Amino acid sequence: MLSFDPEWHEQFPKFFPHAPERKAMFEDAESRAAVGSSNAWLQAGYFLMAVRAVGLAAGPMGGFDHAAVDAAINEETGHKSFMIVNVGKPGANAWMERLPRHEAEFAVRSL
Repeated sequence: MLSFDPEWHEQFPKFFPHAPERKAMFEDAESRAAVGSSNAWLQAGYFLMAVRAVGLAAGPMGGFDHAAVDAAINEETGHKSFMIVNVGKPGANAWMERLPRHEAEFAVRSL
């Protein structure tokens, strides 16, 4: 399960030691949650690439009961879950045919 800390800005002195005062830019909980969530999703992409780079399979999943997961796993930290990832080696015949994808012309807009 991947989570992010909604109070991540409290760590500014550690991860941005040359300008710890920038913590004040994120006092608003709504904007802080938006930035924290966006960065968490970006880091999740790197996590998935790393898992696959070492030869394991990764199955990211959404659509779960975030509140239940957070109550069971994140209660002590206050972190917020945003993705569950199963990681491991697939069993025999674990793959199905690739599902249909949109054509590039439908999904991509070039400017």
